[in-house]
Amino acid sequence: MFEQIQDQVNARIEAFIADIAELAKEAARETLSVALGGPGGLDMGRHDFGDFKRRRKSGKRSAEEISQAADTLLDYIANNPGQRMESIARALDSTTQELTLPIKKLLQLGKLQTEGQKRATSYFVAVPGEEGAGGKRRRKKAKAS
Repeated sequence: MFEQIQDQVNARIEAFIADIAELAKEAARETLSVALGGPGGLDMGRHDFGDFKRRRKSGKRSAEEISQAADTLLDYIANNPGQRMESIARALDSTTQELTLPIKKLLQLGKLQTEGQKRATSYFVAVPGEEGAGGKRRRKKAKAS
């Protein structure tokens, strides 16, 4: 029993170390990108989504800006299904707060589906005609053997 607990502790420590290493790599990529000409100066594995990041620093976004952000999100999610909000925001060089309204719009229009709850919500492009389009995805239950 003690060995089982020790194995669980070791597994969690290894996962934590892997997460910290990934964060350090991301910080190094950003530092290098800035040093070599700033955002867009060198592609460090990020996707090029044009003017997505160029928006007002204060005030409301226009309907066109929100629509453009929603289109960008839909394209990204179509190519990277099942990601959570934090991962999407990081990939688009944005914040989760900036993505909340466009994601809500896409869900209302039935263009996205979700799986999970709260911070564990994963996003998928809605399949036309599939029940639950624009809402929760239903997982298929495994057949008992």
